[in-house]
Amino acid sequence: GVDVGAKSEIHKIIRRLAKDGLAVLMISSDLPEVLGMSDRIAVMRGGTIAAMLPGKSDAHTVMTAALGQQPDGLQDSSRRSERSADLRSTPQNGKHPGGVPEA
Repeated sequence: GVDVGAKSEIHKIIRRLAKDGLAVLMISSDLPEVLGMSDRIAVMRGGTIAAMLPGKSDAHTVMTAALGQQPDGLQDSSRRSERSADLRSTPQNGKHPGGVPEA
């Protein structure tokens, strides 16, 4: 992992970039870190986005979505539009949906 001092410095950089208008994608399994740093939270389960939550969501709501249950007040994620990507699949052209070639 990253030591506490380095993590604090990384968080400062992320906050500065976001304040300057840049989009920052942070991936973490550390729930308190996610809750403290995020404007929006995408909860992933089984390779797909199970829920999109506001950054001010509480830990219970995030964990409910992570466990495959429907958080109160959110649309059923199983009814997402067909445009939502299944991140486990690779298009036939062999490139990841984000344009990154598969290893």
